[in-house]
Amino acid sequence: MTDFLSVTPSELTSELGVILQGNKTAVQEGRHRIVANIMGPSSAGKSAIVRQVVDNLGMRFFDFRANLHEPVDLLGYPYMKNKDNDSIATRTEYAPFDWLPLDGENNEHTVILMDEVPNATPDMQAALYQPVYDFMVGGHKLSDHVSIVMCGNRLEDHGNTFDMPTPLKLRVATYVLETEIDDFIRFWFSINGNPTIGAFLRFQPTFLNNIDHDAYTSPCSRQWHILSDRLQLPTPNRFKTVQAHVGLAAARAFIAFERDIENIPDMDALIEHPMQAPVPEGALLYAVCNALVSRVSDANFKNIVRYVDRIPSEMQVMVIRDIVKTQKPLAQHEAFMDWISRNAEVGNML
Repeated sequence: MTDFLSVTPSELTSELGVILQGNKTAVQEGRHRIVANIMGPSSAGKSAIVRQVVDNLGMRFFDFRANLHEPVDLLGYPYMKNKDNDSIATRTEYAPFDWLPLDGENNEHTVILMDEVPNATPDMQAALYQPVYDFMVGGHKLSDHVSIVMCGNRLEDHGNTFDMPTPLKLRVATYVLETEIDDFIRFWFSINGNPTIGAFLRFQPTFLNNIDHDAYTSPCSRQWHILSDRLQLPTPNRFKTVQAHVGLAAARAFIAFERDIENIPDMDALIEHPMQAPVPEGALLYAVCNALVSRVSDANFKNIVRYVDRIPSEMQVMVIRDIVKTQKPLAQHEAFMDWISRNAEVGNML
């Protein structure tokens, strides 16, 4: 594969939002509707990002798993039809499935996610040529209020994929998604993910997505999300529970991290008395920083910044960046403005 610049989750979210908003009025304004094709490793969050953008825009959503279908499932089944006034049916026509919004049927914008496209058979991929460019299926015109987004793994991701044919590639706008720790952590805060997992991945970001294709399971963003939910339940054998989700190496590192942070300071006391609170090192400092971001509010932000001023500069940037990205109104807070004025040399890293 030739070089191709990847996009982060936040970059893709922004780009996809612009595309889908633009598609709403594309036909009436004489523009071609753009089909985004999102490629990337397993569990990078491709389809989740699409769903989140669609939900935020208030659009309808339909998930079409291309690898589970044959061309006829998209183009429709042929049936006999009378020609003009003939008494005998002499022609055939395709009858597409009723979930497809056809021309004149629906004015609510619908996003069809064509997922797992590279896993679909070559015949199924060829069947996508017409809908993703002409917005037609089996001779029927799709509604002007339809957008299509494609998703899938690359050949190098070992996802049992076929190489997408060039005619399909040249009908879409392709974005290669790569997970990035800052984006992931902001997402983690937004879903109230397990705080220890968030702190651990900040401390050892190589475990965010480190897929071993020969292993039973591997650490990746999806598996950490599932583990976060699992850890809300009892864990009679915590090590084996973690291993079952993210593999042996990640489980060893995560359990060791949990032991290292057992002596985390009382965070309420730390925020109340930021100048007297201890400043730990290593894993414990990452856990403290993660806890500060998860507890920040307009009322305590000033005290949190006072504590942050006491930690190493690279950690300061990390904490302040996470705070203002997840709590956007705090970017107008007096404490943030004061921190920026004191740290002008690193302010451009936010």
